[in-house]
Amino acid sequence: MSPRPARNGVMAWGSLSPLQAKAAAALLTARTDGEAAAAAGVSPRSLARWKRLPAFQAAMAEARREALRETVGHLQLATGDALAKLRTLLDHENPFVALQAAQTIVGQGLKLAAAEEYEARLARIEAAIAKRADVTLPPRAG
Repeated sequence: MSPRPARNGVMAWGSLSPLQAKAAAALLTARTDGEAAAAAGVSPRSLARWKRLPAFQAAMAEARREALRETVGHLQLATGDALAKLRTLLDHENPFVALQAAQTIVGQGLKLAAAEEYEARLARIEAAIAKRADVTLPPRAG
């Protein structure tokens, strides 16, 4: 079973033992497996063995996806403020600062347009595959 947010904000790790859950949580922030093992109070060998378990791997994969979703959410919240700042810099007295702001806005706008086009193309491809194979594809992350 994969981790899911609990009511108190702590991850619920499903079928993992309490020590496995502690090790899994440590892996999310530690720089090395040894650091994670020490933080969880388990041996590096135990951690290495747990990392080979399908349930542990599934829990870690879901935890990483959740961490990424949270990070994307924070980025989305900051995007409006960042764009507002860039807009004010368009009128900066230093022409190089104004140019850099303009280049950033245009460059990021082009990347966003390309990402939206790829998203639409991928949706059309998935629909064609599903129709041709008479299958239902799993939902994409994002």
